[in-house]
Amino acid sequence: MSLPADSWHHLKVVVSGTHIKIYVNHGVSPVIDYTDTSMNPFTHGKVGLRVMNSNARFDNVKVNP
Repeated sequence: MSLPADSWHHLKVVVSGTHIKIYVNHGVSPVIDYTDTSMNPFTHGKVGLRVMNSNARFDNVKVNP
């Protein structure tokens, strides 16, 4: 997904079991709605942020159990 540069964007990730939903800029519908149905689904782990071929800054990152 491409987002305009030089402005802040709100990203929200909601995980429940193996179901992952990602919302951008307070959207009502997720831009990604994914269920991990693999033999070894991701049900625990760590949080990371990544960008490709660009610069980014992150602010006010929160993780709620």
